[in-house]
Amino acid sequence: MDSASLRKILLRTNMTPGAIQSSAGAIMGHYDRIPSIAVDEWRQCLTICEKSQLLPLLYVCNEVLQTSKRNRGNKLLESFAPVLTSSLGLIADRNRGIVEKVRRVAKIWGDRQVFSRRFVNDVLNGMEAYRASGSGSKLRSGDNDNGRGVNTSNRDASLNKSSFDGSTRNSTNISSS
Repeated sequence: MDSASLRKILLRTNMTPGAIQSSAGAIMGHYDRIPSIAVDEWRQCLTICEKSQLLPLLYVCNEVLQTSKRNRGNKLLESFAPVLTSSLGLIADRNRGIVEKVRRVAKIWGDRQVFSRRFVNDVLNGMEAYRASGSGSKLRSGDNDNGRGVNTSNRDASLNKSSFDGSTRNSTNISSS
């Protein structure tokens, strides 16, 4: 499946379980090819989709990450991890009404050891600026606005191998599942 086909599938995603699973399956199809292409398409869809598709696209990401961790390995986790903080910030910035749902999905990644607690805490800290009740600026004083209206404040740049192993104690081997 090429990038354009994947994008079409992702842009048809809605809240039905079938649509979420179908879109997740399309991304998983890139596991053995170049997973970063699928992640780039998912990320691009977040910027152009309808506001109502943001949560379903997050659920697609969640399905991919949990399935990949459980059944396939770390290739997709490694591709998604560097963009998760900024992507969740983008989702929260575009739809303030779903911030707590976005945070809950991130917490699930820690609870189910998809990513390390440390990484998940970094992601959640990146979401704090969006928790305010819709008033004021999306960025707090001292936060980094990278020109896209997304608070990254070194969260994405601090990714390390311990993000994938489910603990901070064993961070040496991320390729085994």
